[in-house]
Amino acid sequence: MTDVEFQGQHRISQIYLKQFGFEREGKWCISVWRKFLNHTDIESVEKFSKEINVFDLPYKDFKLRRYFENTSNIIEGEYFKIINTITHQNQLIPRHKDILCHYVANLICRTKPYRNFFDLLLKDELIRNKFLSEITMFREEELPELKQFLDILNEGFQLNVAIGSLMNHLVQVFRKFQFIILKDFDNRGWFTSDNPVIVDKQNNHSWIVPLETEIYFPLSKDYCLFMFHEDSEIKTNPLRHLTINKISDSDEVTHKSICDRTLHNDNEYLIFPTEIDKTFFDDSERNGT
Repeated sequence: MTDVEFQGQHRISQIYLKQFGFEREGKWCISVWRKFLNHTDIESVEKFSKEINVFDLPYKDFKLRRYFENTSNIIEGEYFKIINTITHQNQLIPRHKDILCHYVANLICRTKPYRNFFDLLLKDELIRNKFLSEITMFREEELPELKQFLDILNEGFQLNVAIGSLMNHLVQVFRKFQFIILKDFDNRGWFTSDNPVIVDKQNNHSWIVPLETEIYFPLSKDYCLFMFHEDSEIKTNPLRHLTINKISDSDEVTHKSICDRTLHNDNEYLIFPTEIDKTFFDDSERNGT
């Protein structure tokens, strides 16, 4: 329901989390490690990353207020079809590639580390105009109205208003990227996290997503997406030579490298690709000492 005053909204969609989860007592769960704790936990998919009204827009009309969240739900509703097609056809069809452009962009706009970064750009007087110009570069006619609207808004709502333009911009950028699907190595599965999109700008920080950017995104416990732009000046990554829009096997080195990227990405929770009962790394914590 979108017309309730207080709505629980997930930063990471339940449909996505179920790709790494399991059912326990009739409920979907995931096994996680919250960084810097000495034990793993089992978290409810329904409750994980859920916050109240976090993506609401500053409108009284609920249809407008929940526009971003409702759009996100439509995109998320297609996710299972993408995984199912990859599994049974061993390829990424054009329609699903476009949906993934939207889904990856949407996740970047929802997760805390990226949102904190974009919020800083908006609050920095020296960078704000460059940021707004960049996210409207494909729709320049929207820039004056966006600036005007943001200038009269309470600071607490500015990010949520700008994020719509940012997501549209990211979709346009990602449509120019090439996609490769990597199968996990030796059935070890892919890890993910509460910040699952890994953006490697390769030391080019002049744009939000420069041509040099390489993106890793665990689609499920079985598959990981690798995205890159053909016109990048840096082309040393051997994954670039794999077949576009097809499934390629990953070797042990590649699998470990991507899992390490997931672990060290700016995140709070690491999500395991399998069911793990609560496990203590230190017996002293188990004993309460």
